[in-house]
Amino acid sequence: MRAEHGRFTPELRLLLLCLRWPLLLPDLDEIAAAGSLSLDWPHFLALLRRHRVAGLAARALRRAGVELPPRAAATLRGLASAIAMQAMALSVESLRLQRLLAGSGVDALFLKGPSLAVLAYGDLAVRHSKDMDLLVPRAAVAQAFQALRQGGYQAAFNLEELPRERQPLWFRNSKAMDWTHAETGAQLELHWRMTDLPLLDDVFTTGQHRTVALTGNQELRTLAPDALLAYLCVHGAMHGWMRLKWLADVYALLPHEPAACEAVYRRLLQLHAGRAAGLALLLCHDLFSLPLPPALRRELLRSPVLRLLRRSALRLLQRGGETAEMEELPFGTTSVYLSRLLLGGGARHLLRELQTWSYRPEEVLRSRLPRPLFFLFPLVRLGGWLRERLQHGGRSPQPRT
Repeated sequence: MRAEHGRFTPELRLLLLCLRWPLLLPDLDEIAAAGSLSLDWPHFLALLRRHRVAGLAARALRRAGVELPPRAAATLRGLASAIAMQAMALSVESLRLQRLLAGSGVDALFLKGPSLAVLAYGDLAVRHSKDMDLLVPRAAVAQAFQALRQGGYQAAFNLEELPRERQPLWFRNSKAMDWTHAETGAQLELHWRMTDLPLLDDVFTTGQHRTVALTGNQELRTLAPDALLAYLCVHGAMHGWMRLKWLADVYALLPHEPAACEAVYRRLLQLHAGRAAGLALLLCHDLFSLPLPPALRRELLRSPVLRLLRRSALRLLQRGGETAEMEELPFGTTSVYLSRLLLGGGARHLLRELQTWSYRPEEVLRSRLPRPLFFLFPLVRLGGWLRERLQHGGRSPQPRT
């Protein structure tokens, strides 16, 4: 294990070994050795829940021949089974949604979910997904909304309730809307922008997409290889890499040969994902022993920004006894928001992030400021944020599900 792992519990070190993919014989030997130690299995299961990787861990432990105590083994089987059942249900619904949107003339790409599970792990049933993430062109949002309503979905809120003059502001500072199926409870995020960074805004016009076979002749449309990696790197970095499942996805998709890995990084630089991709490579090296060319690693570590972001992500893994959610930690979400300011580089990105934070979409919807005074909204937002943090001891008032 790497020297950085000395600060982690034996349970987290075992989990990191389980998340390498593909699992080679040396990996299985290491897992078997780590699993033979006297471990706190309830802590290990708590780590699986936090990082949502029970399916991946169950497969790795089974292949390595690690036997858990009966109660822990039963719990792990239950967690992995729930992930598999949810994944199968989402794959069926994803195919239905693709047909529904195509029938309305809407191009749609699936960003994660079943297509990513197949591409990264060759197995629909091992990767956790709680919802579906779809990307549609900004010009097709209205058509997509209508198709989803016809397909039985309800939006998280009625956009028509927002005053007409605020609707452009809402769209400018939002990238997605949550939807839930009224009968099945299936959840999806409909994106018209992948991230808050200027990432792949022209993905539909430049043909950066492909299809992935799920079962038989059933296929889902998703992003092309480099575009998908760029998106996953930025998505994980924007959330402080608080869940190991996101980093495991990147590790599984990256080539594990040093020169090929560097070639991918150089291409991601051209997609405006440079810092996020560099951070992902460093963390994959630290946590999963991804082989990097020494010159590339030195190049990445020369950046004080990347060193700071790397330190922040590793610290977040350890805080709260390794199992606390980010929202449960004092100023846990605040540290992530601050790190987001550093991802894009340049004044334009900084101003964009400050604007996005100032005009949080859900708070724009709730605001009762009259139109002549709406320019004061950022000050109202700052005051409300300070009040909430003081009331909750620095914690986020609404923990993420």
